[in-house]
Amino acid sequence: MKKCFIFVVLAVVIMSTLSGCGKTTEDYLSEGKYLEAYEAATSEDEKEMVKAENTFAYLCNRISADVFGGEDVQFTLQSAQYIDGGKDLSEELFSGSYYYLMELESIDQTEQTFYVLYFHDTENNEFRNIFNALSLEENSSDDAVSAFWRQIVSGVVHGNIKASYELEPESLLRINDLISSDLIPDDIAVSSEMMMQN
Repeated sequence: MKKCFIFVVLAVVIMSTLSGCGKTTEDYLSEGKYLEAYEAATSEDEKEMVKAENTFAYLCNRISADVFGGEDVQFTLQSAQYIDGGKDLSEELFSGSYYYLMELESIDQTEQTFYVLYFHDTENNEFRNIFNALSLEENSSDDAVSAFWRQIVSGVVHGNIKASYELEPESLLRINDLISSDLIPDDIAVSSEMMMQN
């Protein structure tokens, strides 16, 4: 009886181990398992992809509270770009500053496109929402700070400023699937600081 019990336990352990075998980085990403995806990544490019998806998925989870005051607004992520301030903005002032830009589209009759920009405070390891807009056209009601960020966001969106990293369509699809399935993460499992080397 004891041998039978040990055999059953071993069989369960083996089956549990085998069930995780064969899974790719993309499989884990589709499930929102970012730590497992990072561990399964076999190249630096894959690891950067995992970190990027994890960070943007997390930020999507914050949109409702940060942008819409807690109102339940349904949206899809249309594009997402990481901006290395010191490199992409070519300004000494922005050295060591990192930004995350998202283009979103509401899922309702209006189908409005809106833009959200987060600043990553690496010293305190926190994200701050610093700019939101429904339009990138110049706005006479903007103060100097808003006008500046509108110009930066517009430059990135229209390709005049090249961001260090942009999510691929497959990454956007995975994040949108997680949003629609209510599986979007409420934390960052892997390091979110993307110090691009190239």
